[in-house]
Amino acid sequence: MSERNFQQALKEAERARETRTLPPDAERRIRARVEAAFERRRRFVLPTWTLGLATAVAAVALVVYVIARPARGPAAVNGFVAEQGAAGELLRAQGDAVIATAPVQVVDPRSRIHVIADLGAALKREPQGVRVMSGTVEVSVDKRHAGEPPARVFVSDGLIEILGTRFTISQGAHGGQVTLHEGSIRFRATDGRERMLRPGETLSWPLPPKVATAPSTPAPLPVPGGDRNVAEPPVAPTPPAVAST
Repeated sequence: MSERNFQQALKEAERARETRTLPPDAERRIRARVEAAFERRRRFVLPTWTLGLATAVAAVALVVYVIARPARGPAAVNGFVAEQGAAGELLRAQGDAVIATAPVQVVDPRSRIHVIADLGAALKREPQGVRVMSGTVEVSVDKRHAGEPPARVFVSDGLIEILGTRFTISQGAHGGQVTLHEGSIRFRATDGRERMLRPGETLSWPLPPKVATAPSTPAPLPVPGGDRNVAEPPVAPTPPAVAST
């Protein structure tokens, strides 16, 4: 009911009381209208201040929760720490490896190797670095100190020594490749061969098989005397024929 109707109902009730000319049924209807209008007006006004009170209580409760809750450090899954978000929500442990359940950026604090892993990429910590077991990842490392050994990323057919750089690895079930973006890396195959990469270069593994070379024929030994002819051994003289008699 609007303010105008509310005031009109009050006036009608006042006139009814003064004149007492209305029948009882009409007076009851007017009284009911007045009481209903008053109840609606009370419900409209009351929430205005109760809502403000509830908002203030909620704000105080939020402040108390933020202050009182324990600080949550970065959770780690099998040694990998998420650099954004919680590792437990982005990585799934599988044995001693981890599987990225979403694109995630993690770091191995021991080797200081940073990895941006695609969904489904599998990683594993190694004593000297990180192993890319499958999937596509982008790798970068913190600057190495003087005399510090290079960080290492292990793949299916060898390892990559990192000398302060950024590169992308794609590891499949039977091989993979690396593309160097910045810095320099050295690929060491399991058979001992090495390849150095410059920015912009891509290397695939396993490396092509070594080409077998036919053994070379040894050169003849030099003959004493150089190019001179060797003297033939002397021929024994033929004995003279004996005449018959």
